[in-house]
Amino acid sequence: MTKHFLVILFIAVSLNSQTISNLSYFNSFVDSSINLMTPHLENGDSLFLNYESESSQVYFLNRIQTLLSKKGLRLVFQPDKAGLYLNYRIEKSGVDYSKVFKKGFLEDYFIERKIDYAGTFSLQNRNKVLETKQFNFTAKDTIDYNDVPGVENSQYKFTQAEVPAEPFWESILEPAVAVGAIILTVILLFTVRSK
Repeated sequence: MTKHFLVILFIAVSLNSQTISNLSYFNSFVDSSINLMTPHLENGDSLFLNYESESSQVYFLNRIQTLLSKKGLRLVFQPDKAGLYLNYRIEKSGVDYSKVFKKGFLEDYFIERKIDYAGTFSLQNRNKVLETKQFNFTAKDTIDYNDVPGVENSQYKFTQAEVPAEPFWESILEPAVAVGAIILTVILLFTVRSK
């Protein structure tokens, strides 16, 4: 019985939640944008992809091509040989870190994170436009300030953002209050004891 309890206790203590990386959020957003057009895509269709974005975001193009291929589409590189034509445009993709704060006295700093991915797509066959949509995906959460380098990917600039500095006075004030409380306790202890 005690062995089972120790194993369960060990597992419960060793489980730590891992912060989701910025790139994982972007992958999820790209997947969701492709899933918006799924009702119009059939296995074996030939598709020409016209991708518009900043040149630094080739990662998204590769991800989109991989997802479309996994759905059974044949990607062609000449529009006149395609049964479907997809115009995919990324208008906004980025990360923003805003407010740095503490949840309690003498605790670690946390930071608010916002990840945006927005754009449009237009899917058409040779005769008509099948679907045109605007997509806008946003994720907001709070992460540990020290986790910021771990959630960013240095290979991809769109996963990085300027991180606000830790508040200077707050980082000095809390240890000063703690040291002052200890000194006051020691003084009171010896003052009361001597009387």
